[in-house]
Amino acid sequence: MDVSVIIVNWNTKELLRSCIESIYKETCNCTFEIIVVDNNSSDDSVEMIQAEFPQVKLIANETNMGFAGGNNKGINIAKGRYILVLNSDIIICDQAIEKTVKYADRKPRAGMISCHVVNLNGRIAMTTFSFPCLWNLFCRFSGLASTFRNSRIFGRDIYLWWDRKSERNVDSVSGSFILVRREAIDQVGLMDEDYFLYYEETDWCYRFGKAGWEIIFWPGAKIIHIGDQSSKQEELKMFVQFHKSLLIFFKKHHSLTSYFTARTMVTINSGLRAMFAMAMAGLKKVFGGSTGSKQVLAKKYWWVFKYCILGIEPPHKSHQYSAKNTISISFKLKRMLIDGMEFFLAASYAIALILMRRKKQRVIIYYHGVKKNEIHGFEKQISYLANHCRVVGLTELMRMSGDGSEKSLAITFDDGFKSVAENGWSILKKYKLKGAMFTPVGNLGQPPRWNIEAPWAYDCDEFVINEQTVSELDSQGFEIHSHTVSHADLTDTEPEQLKTELTESRQRLEQIVGHKVSTISYPLGRYNKNVIGQAKQAGYRYGFTVDPYTVDDSPSEMEIGRFVVDPNMNMLKFRLKVSGAYQVTSHLRKLKTRFFHK
Repeated sequence: MDVSVIIVNWNTKELLRSCIESIYKETCNCTFEIIVVDNNSSDDSVEMIQAEFPQVKLIANETNMGFAGGNNKGINIAKGRYILVLNSDIIICDQAIEKTVKYADRKPRAGMISCHVVNLNGRIAMTTFSFPCLWNLFCRFSGLASTFRNSRIFGRDIYLWWDRKSERNVDSVSGSFILVRREAIDQVGLMDEDYFLYYEETDWCYRFGKAGWEIIFWPGAKIIHIGDQSSKQEELKMFVQFHKSLLIFFKKHHSLTSYFTARTMVTINSGLRAMFAMAMAGLKKVFGGSTGSKQVLAKKYWWVFKYCILGIEPPHKSHQYSAKNTISISFKLKRMLIDGMEFFLAASYAIALILMRRKKQRVIIYYHGVKKNEIHGFEKQISYLANHCRVVGLTELMRMSGDGSEKSLAITFDDGFKSVAENGWSILKKYKLKGAMFTPVGNLGQPPRWNIEAPWAYDCDEFVINEQTVSELDSQGFEIHSHTVSHADLTDTEPEQLKTELTESRQRLEQIVGHKVSTISYPLGRYNKNVIGQAKQAGYRYGFTVDPYTVDDSPSEMEIGRFVVDPNMNMLKFRLKVSGAYQVTSHLRKLKTRFFHK
């Protein structure tokens, strides 16, 4: 077979139909197959393929694996001499596929070939790029690239000086249309799935070039690219993802100094652009103009700034606040100020603990997921705990009196996410540490169905572990505890439903693991006296919150505090959390509640 056409799709049913129709119409003189990899679409894309194109090979993923993950699945079953990576929003024109295949046969050292791409309005699309470097980044952010478009020095980032009418070897090409030689893939390997979207093809081109393969732009074939039809569905999140992937490339292929310089440049650029957009929105408001576009732009750059500083990403669109409750920029600035105050207080408190030589504490930390791109940060944290703390199981920690000669710590995970079982548990075993997981039994083996308006809401694209994994983890020493049936807000639940949430969760877990379960973590950290009373009646001995308390300073055995951490957290902040120093922030939160949330 000449070529395997791989199309990764996410909620672009109508465009996907047009794309496939154009392939069959314009490809007659070479043998090919079409492989559609659907990333858990909700627009009946899968049903459309099954009904209208039964000859197309279909891979229906249960989760959104991103562009790299989806293409890799397709490549693994492809049979062609060439692999054509194709976006679903492409229209093939003028036998573009077969022409490019014939051209590739004349270029045995061509690892990748891209062709002439135009937008719907007929304008040439910028689909060739130089590899990211500090100079290109500076030219882009400073405006030099757009000001001196025809300069080979300032405009080299996307070859602005070149008219795209001639054949040329380039650094990298866009993933909208790339014909890739199978022999080259076998040598270099698949796409790097650390990139969820953006820069995965740049990384691939970089590796191909290092291996001696040519990356060629060839204008002899033409396609139409409608553009950004999947990413615009999650415009805010994808805007942040673009910058995140850029930094992943720097971290992987440049020195540590270059990576931190690039991150600093992105941080400064996004911060300045957010402030400028807000200032322009203010001026437009004064003079009666529309402020919507400037506010949207400010929001985008603000999230990039927050990601660079705190590692926080925006939630999926379905989990974001409604327009009425959208958090303002001023509120976010206040939040950053409070975060800074909390850090300063925690650092001061930690110094006080050292001066008082207070080591006899029991501390519990909790994570949510451990995604693939978080493994490095997670292992770094676990290595620190293994070398500097006495880490014990949660049950063992609760049985201790807290009067030992050193600090004791337990590691817990809320929500029962599959990524913890796949990525986190192996690292804990590597360092011979114990862990505990709070699992909502009503979602076993399924995506979470709870709607969370929180900074980590994007984790809800994960899956909860299934019943078999619960049993396997328990048998291997990974403690399993209750997180209710449906992850409900227990403070806002009817009495009978509250009883069901607490009792059925414990009973079902006990059936799975074969022993008593007497520990619960309150979903969303929300509880009150009624919830505590019902939990006791349901047979629980310990209840865990998200309040920043050490175990010994927690109000009661049903209100035991824990400290939230995440794998990408700054190590200094992580150490303060682990030390229990962030307990001092509980007083700040009480004051905030007293004065601002009466």
